[in-house]
Amino acid sequence: MNRISVLDSLLISKIAAGEVVQGVYSVVKELVENSLDSGADQISVLLVGGGLQSIVVKDNGSGIYPPDLSLAVERFASSKVQNLDSLLHLQTYGFRGEALSSIAAVSRFKIVSNCQQPSADYLIVEGGKIIENGQTARVQGTTVEVHDLFYNVPARRKFLKTPFGEKLRAKKVFDNLALINLSVGFRWEEPHKVILSLDKNQTLNKRVSRILGAKTAEKLINFDVQHPHLRLWGVLGSPEIASRRPFNLITVNQRPVQDKAVTTAVRKGFGKLLQDRYPVFILNIELPPEQVDVNVHPSKQEIKFSAPSHIFSSIVKTVDSTLKQQVSEVIRLPPQFISKSSYAESKSHLLSDQKKWRDNEFDFKIQSSPKSSSISTHELSIPEAGSLWQVHHSYIVSETKDGILIIDQHAAAERILYENILYNVEHVSQALLFPVAVTLSEEEWEIVNQTKADKLYKLGFRVKIFSKSIMVEAVPMGLENTSSDEIEVLIKDLLKTDDDQNFYIRSVSMMACKGSVKAGEKLTLSEMEKLLGSLFLCRQPHICPHGRPTLITITLDEIARRIGRK
Repeated sequence: MNRISVLDSLLISKIAAGEVVQGVYSVVKELVENSLDSGADQISVLLVGGGLQSIVVKDNGSGIYPPDLSLAVERFASSKVQNLDSLLHLQTYGFRGEALSSIAAVSRFKIVSNCQQPSADYLIVEGGKIIENGQTARVQGTTVEVHDLFYNVPARRKFLKTPFGEKLRAKKVFDNLALINLSVGFRWEEPHKVILSLDKNQTLNKRVSRILGAKTAEKLINFDVQHPHLRLWGVLGSPEIASRRPFNLITVNQRPVQDKAVTTAVRKGFGKLLQDRYPVFILNIELPPEQVDVNVHPSKQEIKFSAPSHIFSSIVKTVDSTLKQQVSEVIRLPPQFISKSSYAESKSHLLSDQKKWRDNEFDFKIQSSPKSSSISTHELSIPEAGSLWQVHHSYIVSETKDGILIIDQHAAAERILYENILYNVEHVSQALLFPVAVTLSEEEWEIVNQTKADKLYKLGFRVKIFSKSIMVEAVPMGLENTSSDEIEVLIKDLLKTDDDQNFYIRSVSMMACKGSVKAGEKLTLSEMEKLLGSLFLCRQPHICPHGRPTLITITLDEIARRIGRK
């Protein structure tokens, strides 16, 4: 075994660089954050070859004092913390004094800076060694050039992504910092081309529109909520734009961070609106600096809260209340479709009955089978005749004040039936004119005998149990027009459903799908009016039980753009 010895300073720098510099995105992050800490209000980033050849970051910040320039590339040299107290009350991105030295250790590095001087000073560093310094012309601010990243650490360079992959990841870091620092102007450039230019002092929604697109920006819900010693603000994407590959940004005191617990809290606030998809959101968390520890990892993206339970519960409440308050505004309900008083009354009943469902307090009553049934259970204010059209017997189209509304008739019917069964305002089961006999296999018979008979009862089914079979005499309200074959398939599917805390939700979702209007089914104008009216009385009208949108809006502006008028 070798003797213990103190590591060489250059070797130490390269080891440290491995923690700080993971790729092009790390360099962009550290350099742009340095520019922001310098007070710059104009920052530009230029990548050549996806950043593998060159990364150039320019700003108009305060600059670096000439005597300090050589210190800037030394390890643990920083202007941002002076003592332990300043670390505990940190208000800058940087503080470890490792970024520039780590980057300079694994690249061909040049820095030019002017701190209100007649001329600028510069340094050229290769592999951590200063090889040239002097003066040059530059206005106030700093320019950092990073060439041939990891040229002297080939083992690390071969693990970099393709130029395109490195550029995409770096652009995401750039976008996040631009979304946080609204008072700063940003430019993203490639050789001989400006890809994105953002004016300073933009609103969050305007900046989101430029970065994520106008369609996404149109579906955002703004929020700004003050809790004890905590402010939560930002935007939530409406559930209809949730996806399996989401965009989200979490900041703590304007520092972008990654925190699975915070993401989980946001998802919990969305409740069942998301199903297996992920929300679009930007969440800014502001709290006293001493209540958060940012000195967890060299990347400075991991943090620890001193009171995590308070923060997480506040996030859940904020998201939940924001969605409840804004749901009708987000989906732009045509006002002629619904009476405000009937909506408020029905929502009150639904919220009350949701609690009863969770507490298993439903007392189902059986009604005699009616001669006819209606999708809606509430008095509706319906649109004028002729304002609805059915397209391909699958979609309903309606004109709105600022565009058109397109409704998926099956998804909408699923949502209506799902809530009618789940919340069951009338607490009734519907008796069948002709009971349905369901023959059971040995396995199904065992399941019925164990627990599922009681659970079928709580779902609204009324059954009589015989040897190796059951007789279905009543079904949950809304399924009375389901065929006997579909009822048999549904019962068997319910018996196969995993017996856990989500049994009821999955079961109701399954029943809603089986009993709903299908795509390809022709509807009369009256049926379309009732369907839409009932949909807009739902607690969560814009998404079906499986997580798909029930409707989409297309604005006049979007139509004009597609047609070429704008």
